[in-house]
Amino acid sequence: RELQSHNLMPALEWVKKQEKARQGGAGARNSSLEFKLHSMQFIKLLTSEGCKPALAYARQNLSAFAGSHMLEIRQLMGCLLYHNNISRSPYKELLSETHWEGIQQDFMRECCNVMGQACESPLLVASAAGALAIPTLAKFAMVMGKKQADWTQMDHLPVEIELGHAFTFYSIFACPISRDQASPDDPPMMLPCGHVLSKQSLTKLNKSNTKPFKCPYCPSEQKFGDCKLIMF
Repeated sequence: RELQSHNLMPALEWVKKQEKARQGGAGARNSSLEFKLHSMQFIKLLTSEGCKPALAYARQNLSAFAGSHMLEIRQLMGCLLYHNNISRSPYKELLSETHWEGIQQDFMRECCNVMGQACESPLLVASAAGALAIPTLAKFAMVMGKKQADWTQMDHLPVEIELGHAFTFYSIFACPISRDQASPDDPPMMLPCGHVLSKQSLTKLNKSNTKPFKCPYCPSEQKFGDCKLIMF
């Protein structure tokens, strides 16, 4: 509600608190959401109060993000040259209302992530996925009906139903070699080539601790020490 009325400060305080908790109270901030909120506040100050308050705010809050968002910071500093009429400047896109809509969605997504809740309604997601699958299922049911086969008793459908990236979820990782789900004792490991296997499968492939081994999915050679533990 505060973001809808363009009041960014409550959201900024919440994001800072969450980022500090993740980093144990120290370290450079690198939250993309926090940077977006500070950027919006900078533009708001520039258009409502002028250059001096906006520049002071930038020095205090944007410098911590110079390592990861330098290009965006340069664009914001460019707005200072057109502070009297940003709407007719090369940076007029920064005033678009779509930025406010986007920041609301990003903030809601971050809140849901912290609380361990789904950002979108699970019922809505399931209904949308089902609607996309209906044409393929209807065609398959027609074919199976002509063969007088009861496809509803099958454990697995013999056809692929492509739902797109929006309906692809990776909450559980299963090793493509062992077919076992990841666990604290057998976590997923990413090879330098980008393929992911379980730690136990990698240990079996790595018969020698000194010699490299070949990835089972591409011809590139890997070293066990170069593999990285990943968290989903």
